Amino acid sequence: MTGENVIPAGKGSKIFSARGSVMAFKAVADQTSGDFSLMERTLPPGGRRPLPHRHVAASEAFFVLDGTVTFVVDGTEMRGGSNDFLLVPRGAAHTFGNGGDEPARLLVLHAPAMDAYFAELDELWSRPDPPTQEQERALMSRHGMEPALRRRRYGEQALSKASPSLWTWLMSGSWAAPLCDSTRAL
Repeated sequence: MTGENVIPAGKGSKIFSARGSVMAFKAVADQTSGDFSLMERTLPPGGRRPLPHRHVAASEAFFVLDGTVTFVVDGTEMRGGSNDFLLVPRGAAHTFGNGGDEPARLLVLHAPAMDAYFAELDELWSRPDPPTQEQERALMSRHGMEPALRRRRYGEQALSKASPSLWTWLMSGSWAAPLCDSTRAL
């Protein structure tokens, strides 16, 4: 391995931004024959979370580098700190965000690769006005993702595992609203 193969923190072959977070791709589909993509993602404090969703044909894994990240997976809320790992299998409903006071950084692995989705998401968020929920849902659908707030998929039993405050938060739609002054890249 030569020095030109080492990618420093905060750098990547492609860098995208959306919802106030910055995504520096360390590996993309073109380099891995589509097997996986790997990004370093920086989440601003109180930034907007991705719409709760599930990947129909991809697994997603998170490794927290710095800060604290709140994950919601199949109705269960949990927090991950530095050096914590979380695997979200295909089909599991999930979202995540940084509710802390400092930026959080994590590595995110998608198998197979999902960097094309993030390139389009960056385009949506680079426009003068933030995208609508409908625009984000259409993009998700094109890349094998589906919204995860359908009562029929969750069912009352799965929802009963979530705390009342989490259920209130999911149903309020506040996950789709900015939680800070800026929804643009840092």
